[in-house]
Amino acid sequence: VALFASSAGFPRRESALRGQMARIAGGRAAVTFHDLRPGIYAVAVLHDENDNQKMDFNFLGMPLEGYGFSNDAAALFGPPSFASAAFRLLPRPSVVSISARYFP
Repeated sequence: VALFASSAGFPRRESALRGQMARIAGGRAAVTFHDLRPGIYAVAVLHDENDNQKMDFNFLGMPLEGYGFSNDAAALFGPPSFASAAFRLLPRPSVVSISARYFP
């Protein structure tokens, strides 16, 4: 799970403000980012099934692993924009739910 505070490098993991790994149990995973200032953020999720630290694609360029973005922003012919995945973090605890997408 990668957290971004700007469009710079979104959604490349190495450009994230913060990142965390999580175990999937019962089809769900959760992470908590502490000490964030209120502001605009976006989240990208990768289910790195083969643990090679990157998204894998088939010969047609379709993802072979699950992925998702805050706002469940659509990824059509590439990742969504930061603006489409962005949400406002208020000065109180917030929950952002993301549904991972998988292609057959």
